[in-house]
Amino acid sequence: MKDFSKKNILIILNANGVGGAEKVCWSLANEFSKKYQSNVTVVHPQGNMDYIDYLDRSVTVLNLNLKSLKTAIPKIISIINKGNFDCLIANIWPITILGILASIISKKNLKVITVDHCLINEETRGMSIMKRFFSMLSIKIFYKFAHKNIAVSKSISSEIQDIAKVKPEVIYNPIDYQVPTINELNDPDYIFWKNLDSIKIISVGTLQEQKNHKLIIEISEILKNLEIEFSTCILGEGPERHNLEKEIHHRGLTHNCYLFGFKKNPYLFMEASNIFLLCSRNEGFGNVLIEAMHADLDIIAHDDSSGPSEALKNGEFGKLIDNLNPHSYVSEIKTIIDNKGSKNTNRQEYLKSFDTHEAAEAYIEAIS
Repeated sequence: MKDFSKKNILIILNANGVGGAEKVCWSLANEFSKKYQSNVTVVHPQGNMDYIDYLDRSVTVLNLNLKSLKTAIPKIISIINKGNFDCLIANIWPITILGILASIISKKNLKVITVDHCLINEETRGMSIMKRFFSMLSIKIFYKFAHKNIAVSKSISSEIQDIAKVKPEVIYNPIDYQVPTINELNDPDYIFWKNLDSIKIISVGTLQEQKNHKLIIEISEILKNLEIEFSTCILGEGPERHNLEKEIHHRGLTHNCYLFGFKKNPYLFMEASNIFLLCSRNEGFGNVLIEAMHADLDIIAHDDSSGPSEALKNGEFGKLIDNLNPHSYVSEIKTIIDNKGSKNTNRQEYLKSFDTHEAAEAYIEAIS
């Protein structure tokens, strides 16, 4: 592997809470800084301090607190001009475009790496026809100016290739298992969850419409009507919390379905659970599925023909369901409860592909 020590690295990410893409960026920032003694700066254009505890103290964090991304380019150019950076890693469109433009305008000789974590067609689905057209056009025009394009799944890579006629290298997101702290072990929510004497179903993800947590509540209602002893918890925070709380109350599930909010270390809750549910309408890859495998859970996921099927090796490591009918998920849950389901014993070998050190080395090769 090429020498990567003492490099100056700029990572740009517009963090939306604390999700999979954010955790990956922070894991890589820590790895670059601690293992390779690189000088790492993480820039967040619209300011969110939720993640500060994730980053090593050696990593510089710049929160720009901008109201709009339209004003980000001059700020990023200023940071580039002052920092003497060797490379810029821009995560998730449209930040990828902003990173490329800032680099071109600054006329600095630095390598720009674009990293796409999401399916662009899904991210732009709610836009007007004109806005969506220009979004796709920006990718088609500017991605070719990057030193390297990276995608976190084959489906995302294929989509970018169709749009921009460049083929991003696929580097899977690493999984960074965190040893629980004393405070995490003493978390009342965790103690309550661990001590429940029922089948425990868990889901993890930002509380937003795309994650489709409402379906999990519908599944829980059917399980209750079938008089199955179960408990469901959803870890995450987001704009849909109020609506989900109303759904839980309306369906009489306050003693079955729990919203525990964001937890820095979800593994504790996963390891105390039996079944993992992913009902997202779409996923770029579904890193949380790899985390669920790490916790040795039975997994049921919505097959949106992209990320989850790739993460679960087309159903080899978990059950894929090609619809969003709650009864389909209930049927599979009943199969698992009746001990008719089985986890693939080859999971541990597969999980080695998601080591943080391996991912960091892959990025280093891409940058070099």
